Amino acid sequence: MNKGITHVCWDFDGTLYNTYDQITCAMECALEEWGLAASVEELRALLKQSVYHACCVMAKRFSLPLEALLETFQRYHRAVKSFQPYEGAETCLYALQNQGYRHYLYTHRDSRAIRQLEADGLAIYFTGFITREDGFPDKPAPDALLSICNKHSFAPKEAVMIGDRDIDIQAGINAGMHTLLFDPEGFYPHISADHHISRLEEIPPLLRKG
Repeated sequence: MNKGITHVCWDFDGTLYNTYDQITCAMECALEEWGLAASVEELRALLKQSVYHACCVMAKRFSLPLEALLETFQRYHRAVKSFQPYEGAETCLYALQNQGYRHYLYTHRDSRAIRQLEADGLAIYFTGFITREDGFPDKPAPDALLSICNKHSFAPKEAVMIGDRDIDIQAGINAGMHTLLFDPEGFYPHISADHHISRLEEIPPLLRKG
């Protein structure tokens, strides 16, 4: 796949870190405050699209105020203090760095993502970070990815965006980058990424420079 790629842009939730159990639990708790419930399977599928999408669906179904549901979800979500990286995350980051790649984080999460990377000893692999506090439009807008390119002086075609959802892939496409979908549960066979993988360990061989 290499195609002149030398830079890797990473999503956080669901890509480097397996956070969907905590995110789903936060949504369950938010609904419970109104005495409501939805199946774990449905919530997880909705949340895989986005938190906002899941809240919109639930708010419409149960005639809830959307902003209140979002705030309640965020309250429970903020209470989670730590997350676990996916198996193989550090091995993948290390191997790619040894191959000459530079890593960048682009997440809708706040700076807790950086603190979690630091706590797990993974921040050392990253050249740059963009989080919610930086104020860029949400994915699939390309603004944040293009800012990374400009700040670190490389062309979008020299980068790959790795994420677990359609909005990650669309953000990469909109920025003019290559794309790689991490889909360990097979949620998105229809998404048009350059490559689909189910394990992070698949990435270094795929990007190996030849």
